[in-house]
Amino acid sequence: MTTIRDKLEVFHKLIYEDEEGKYKKILKELEEKKQFLIESKKLEIEKRREEALRKKNLLEEAEKNRIISEKTQEMKSRFLSKRNDILEDLIASLEEKANSFTSTAEYVDIVTRDISKVIENLGEKELIITITEEDEKKLSDSILKMGKKYNKNITINTVKKSRLIGGFVITDRDRTYSIDNSYKSIIEENRYKIGKRLYDAIEKAGDIQWKI
Repeated sequence: MTTIRDKLEVFHKLIYEDEEGKYKKILKELEEKKQFLIESKKLEIEKRREEALRKKNLLEEAEKNRIISEKTQEMKSRFLSKRNDILEDLIASLEEKANSFTSTAEYVDIVTRDISKVIENLGEKELIITITEEDEKKLSDSILKMGKKYNKNITINTVKKSRLIGGFVITDRDRTYSIDNSYKSIIEENRYKIGKRLYDAIEKAGDIQWKI
């Protein structure tokens, strides 16, 4: 026979089991939320760590590249400066050799021949031939004889040796054109080729490893 006490115990048991089920469910949900938050936080921390590491690596790489760039530029500047010094020394040496050559008999023969070839092929009758003051005595008679030979009225103009070194410049009377065969101009016109050969020689020797 079921007593009131038995009924109460059954009732309490049902109530307890129901509440216990709700409690366990709540605990499970809270545990799941806690684990989710923990995992999310771990991922966030890991992401921040990776980002910090990436930035650190980028900064280190940028600093390394900056140093390399500065050193490379410094080496290039030094090389360019040295190359220009060598080029100027080489140009000065060529001018000195050309200057010495103007004192030889061979020089007089070559310049006389070259002037003759030029004026022979010019249609103008009135010509101005510019030579150095030092060459006037050596060349003027030959030039005037060429004028008679080719029926040209030639005026001889002289300038300081430093302007031409040697050679000659021919213009028409109105100076509408100029044929510049002076040694000074020939050397300057070939400055790029001289510099290029100098650069190639240095590069071939292994002094530099890049193109500029």
